[in-house]
Amino acid sequence: MPNHEDYPSAPGEDLPLYELCPECGEVMDMSTIRIFSRVACSACGVEFMARCHIDRFQILESIADGGTSSVFKALDSESGSVVAPKIIKQDPGADPAIIEHHEAQAHAIAEIDHAHIVRIFQIGKTQGYFYLAMELLGGGSLDDRIQARGRLDEETVLQTGIEAAEGLAALLAQGLLHRDIKPANILFTESHSVKLVDFGLSAPALGEIWGTPNYIAPEKLAEEPEDFRSDIFSLGATLFHALAGRAPCETDHIPLEALRELKKHPADLRSLAPGVREETVQMIERMMALDPAERPAGYPELIEQLREVLGKVRTPAH
Repeated sequence: MPNHEDYPSAPGEDLPLYELCPECGEVMDMSTIRIFSRVACSACGVEFMARCHIDRFQILESIADGGTSSVFKALDSESGSVVAPKIIKQDPGADPAIIEHHEAQAHAIAEIDHAHIVRIFQIGKTQGYFYLAMELLGGGSLDDRIQARGRLDEETVLQTGIEAAEGLAALLAQGLLHRDIKPANILFTESHSVKLVDFGLSAPALGEIWGTPNYIAPEKLAEEPEDFRSDIFSLGATLFHALAGRAPCETDHIPLEALRELKKHPADLRSLAPGVREETVQMIERMMALDPAERPAGYPELIEQLREVLGKVRTPAH
């Protein structure tokens, strides 16, 4: 039987990946096995956790698993710190130009040092996977808070909007859009500061509309050009959800044409969140205007107006 040294645990991208059964030492090809999956030994039948490493990162546990990517908690063997690798499975049939574009975008995001953008420590490719090793945040997501509490208080939502807008402004300063703002992509540190994650880095198929239906801007559904105002729309829809306890449009499993029409008739925030100030409602309605030209003309304007409304919430008139 070959020695363990003959089968490195982190070979080059195009080489097979072998691991030994911890019970009997059987050599098994893990090239097609998902990272951090349970497998049964082909010789003795013992189940064990396979593919517990990706490059220098030892996988400790799964944090989230989606259709195109998975996020793990992992130990960086070089620094000793605990990080969050996001592993993206790239479709071999995807347009190479699209894959190259998103990988270049990931490297650009990694260069951004901003309080409201998640830090990316390393980017790499191995065994068909493209991954980003990100900072591990301990405060959960805005989606977690909505699920736990239902409606969130107005002050918290406005402060979240301000910090998210500051993060989006930092992206735009580098010529980048987020493209998928939603409650699950707004995370919090343990000190409750906002960090934006998941910048639409998975490569969509040609002709695919990229975004999450509940929050996607209507111009993207019409396959018109998007710009930073599309992110502003999605942020507005996200803040609406946090205040109302539900998204402005419930869009599960409906045809594209019906979704386009639904975007023209969002739910009424005043009736869903009757205690919210009129200034806050008007601000979110402007962020979610069907015509991008009617939305805030830039992030400085948006942030200034959100801060103005927040100031009125904190010091209500007597």
